[in-house]
Amino acid sequence: MQKFIKNTIEVQALQYDGMPESLEELTALGLQYKIREDSSITIVTPHGEVSGEIGDYILMSVTGDFDICNQDKFQKLYSVQEDSEEIINSEKNPEPEKNDSKIKFPGYTNADVHHEIWERWNSERLQKYFTIIISLFIFVFISLMLPFFYDKIVKKTIKTTVEYICKEEIERESKLLLENTKLEANQIIVQAKEEAKKEADDAFRQEMERLTNERVKK
Repeated sequence: MQKFIKNTIEVQALQYDGMPESLEELTALGLQYKIREDSSITIVTPHGEVSGEIGDYILMSVTGDFDICNQDKFQKLYSVQEDSEEIINSEKNPEPEKNDSKIKFPGYTNADVHHEIWERWNSERLQKYFTIIISLFIFVFISLMLPFFYDKIVKKTIKTTVEYICKEEIERESKLLLENTKLEANQIIVQAKEEAKKEADDAFRQEMERLTNERVKK
């Protein structure tokens, strides 16, 4: 049998710290993940779903595939790659130490990317604060204007509505009273006609009896 040496494989890595914001870079590259209640993470790999804990490393190979590696195993197998030309130039022309304002996160291999993600996170946080302040301002404005709005508009609207309802009720009662009056008047007229007819019939009958009696006497 022949002897073989494992080829060196270059990967990009991110140490998972339990915060979704730290995964934005890998999400943009196609990482599919789920964070559970205990802050563990599950990602989709070519071999299926793989879970990891806080402190584990999320790897992306040169082919774009993702995987999760235990922290201890990762530190044994991988080391940060540095540019040899930069090392040589730094040895020839050493520069004084500078305070780097860029924030570095453990597990990344590119500080510029870290700084960009940090600035984007700060920008989103400022937008959230600005939105909260504007919402509070609108709430206070509405709270101050509500009494004026109630006195000038709501009360007037209620008063107008009540007056309209009262007017409609009065008109309805008036129409009902007029109809009842007409009905009673018609009943009185009919009754008066019947009584007048009865009286006329009685008078006619009495007159006929009187004439008949007079003729009998003659």
